[in-house]
Amino acid sequence: MNEKEAYDLPCSVDAAIDKAAEHLPPGWEIKLSIERNGYDLYLRAPDGSEIDNISGDNGLISDIDEAIRIANGVVEK
Repeated sequence: MNEKEAYDLPCSVDAAIDKAAEHLPPGWEIKLSIERNGYDLYLRAPDGSEIDNISGDNGLISDIDEAIRIANGVVEK
């Protein structure tokens, strides 16, 4: 993942999912849990540990993008 890809925010949820499918390192997963009045996004590492409360700057697209950056070591959580 190059720097432009790391910081280029997708323009739709579909594009964010496509970016995750292309750029998540092997063994990493993003899980989305939707419930009444909200949602949570979890990032699962290859060792089975989970990082929860992924929070980008602005909604689901940025949350997915933040999870991609965490998995690639671009930012720390």
